[in-house]
Amino acid sequence: MELTEKEKQEQKLERIKEESKNYLFKDTWYRDIQPVLTNATFILAVIFSILTLLIDFKSGTYFTGVLILTSVLVLGNLTSMIFDKKRGIISQLISLASYSGLLVLILFYLINIKIALFSLIALVFIILALAMQIVTTIHSLTRDKDNSEGSYIHIGNFAEAYKKFGRGLYYWWFRHHKIAEFIRYFMVGNIVTVIQFIILPVLQLIFKNTNLINTDFRFLGPIGAADKIITLENGLKVFDPYYVFNFTAGPIGSSIERTLNGISGQYLSRGGLAYFLAMFITLVIAQILTFIMQRKVAFKSNSNLPKAIIWFVIATIIITLGQNALYGLYQPWLYGTFGDAIGGIAASFVQALISFWVFYPIFKIIFKKEE
Repeated sequence: MELTEKEKQEQKLERIKEESKNYLFKDTWYRDIQPVLTNATFILAVIFSILTLLIDFKSGTYFTGVLILTSVLVLGNLTSMIFDKKRGIISQLISLASYSGLLVLILFYLINIKIALFSLIALVFIILALAMQIVTTIHSLTRDKDNSEGSYIHIGNFAEAYKKFGRGLYYWWFRHHKIAEFIRYFMVGNIVTVIQFIILPVLQLIFKNTNLINTDFRFLGPIGAADKIITLENGLKVFDPYYVFNFTAGPIGSSIERTLNGISGQYLSRGGLAYFLAMFITLVIAQILTFIMQRKVAFKSNSNLPKAIIWFVIATIIITLGQNALYGLYQPWLYGTFGDAIGGIAASFVQALISFWVFYPIFKIIFKKEE
């Protein structure tokens, strides 16, 4: 008797479930992903070390030191892939020394010179890469001499390593569907954020050449001090009270004479109605994409569509207003405590964190799976 499509699908799922159980509970399954993680962290560490050279350091002693260590690191990793086990281990030890040197050099720069964004990111990936390199080197040193597989990161093992990694990831994804859902939610959010970063500058460029840039737009505020003063790069002190939506007329970074809340003086310009419309249109596009992708890709929901749209719109409005209102409360404290550079990064991180963790449980309710 021929099986139906549903029965075939059920058999396939049972087979995958059994295979994944047998695979994931072996003591050596983690070794299959080790070469991939070692590779990935190495590449990211090198990329951000180079960005640190070009953007943060530019020249000088730190530039020279990081350039030399990064070059040695690349050569060490390449030779460890090409050579046999004995010379490969020597190359891995060289890589370990290079990672350690980079870690000390960048950490010293961050502590004693200044906090720089790409240096911070590079530091994180160097620490991760160093940890993976230590694991890889230990495994290479403790492996049986007669083991024909050689070094885990030997170039001859890459194809098999990635094949095993893909199989292990597939099995893990199948067995941990709730964690997989969370990862999909995270990835969709990041994709939409990238799209926003692309659309927003384009719309700002279009609208800033219109008269809309000379029209004020403010909504909900001021939050905190109405006479808050900041200093521009040219030394000019201007008023900049916080509003949930604050788009004072004039080109970004300039100032304009205004009387707000009974206080007259120069106020920081924020692009006017032109920049508000650019932001608003971008936000609407982003939320439409978020709704479609989170519903179908991340949560795979089949709930009532009109009902989901209504609740999504209500939740988005409330969360967006609340998130921006809170920003006006913690942003001055973060800037005052950590300075403009670290404070700006911390404020953006807190804002993103609030949005991320508030939206997730709400999406779980809105985008339910109905039997």
